[in-house]
Amino acid sequence: MIRVVRRFIAKPGKERELIDVLKEIKAYSATQGITGRIFTEPWGLGGAVHIHNDFEDAARAQSWWQTLSTNSRAEEPLRRIQLLIEGHRVTSFLVKTT
Repeated sequence: MIRVVRRFIAKPGKERELIDVLKEIKAYSATQGITGRIFTEPWGLGGAVHIHNDFEDAARAQSWWQTLSTNSRAEEPLRRIQLLIEGHRVTSFLVKTT
């Protein structure tokens, strides 16, 4: 099992909106058989939001975000994420789980 973790930092005051948009992405992912969870860091410690998605293999994990970015249903939420994190970096990493 492969877990993809994406870490987003919202612009000040936009944290709740970012969480709401990530919930939309999580719901869409579930319709595609992708398990997702959302975690938040304490806002005083950077205020990052993480979304974790679990995949059966690395190939599926790699193709998922590419597929998502070209899907018309996900286009608007992804555009909103870009506005909410403008000026902040997105960090992604893979974790092999058992």
